[in-house]
Formats: sequence, structure tokens, C-alpha cells
Amino acid sequence: MPDLIDFLKNIVESEPFCNRHKKRPQDFTRNRALPFHQLIYFFVNMPRAAYETELCNFKKALDRLDIAEAIATKGALTKAREKLDHQAFIEMNQRIRN
Repeated sequence: MPDLIDFLKNIVESEPFCNRHKKRPQDFTRNRALPFHQLIYFFVNMPRAAYETELCNFKKALDRLDIAEAIATKGALTKAREKLDHQAFIEMNQRIRN
């Protein structure tokens, strides 16, 4: 399992992968609360609760905090998601299967 996680991390955090799967060249260029790789990790986690709750829990897990705090607003998540091409998840799946 750690090998799979490292494999996915190397894919998701690579510059070419990000460049292939952002909708416009200017997307994900600024330092924001939800950078490309964290957005991917958030959705791979398959959120089941309300986005606000899931974002807090995601931040808590990322930073190993005792108390959950907001990483971003629901609106920020929606805007970031609009910049992400769904093909990123298809490519990740194909690369895992090969």
C-alpha cells in the first residue's frame, strides 16, 4: 500500500501532470488554500459529508491537528474544482492499472 501511495504522490505532484489537467494555463499558478495536488487528494478521499465538514477534516488530517479547522470555503472548493480537468482521475486510474 505505501508503494501505491508513493506512486500516486509522484504522479499528482508532478508539474507535467498538473499542466495536462488544468483547464487553462493560468489555473493553479497562484499560491492558494487548495493547490492542484491537495484538490486531487481531497477528491480521491471521496468526501461523503458536507463539503465544509470534509474540508475541515481534510485539513485536520493533513496537518495532524487535534481540532479541525477550515482549509477553504465551499465556494473556494467549487472554484478550484472548475479549474480541474476530470481527465486527471482517468489518467491516474489508467496508470495504476498498468
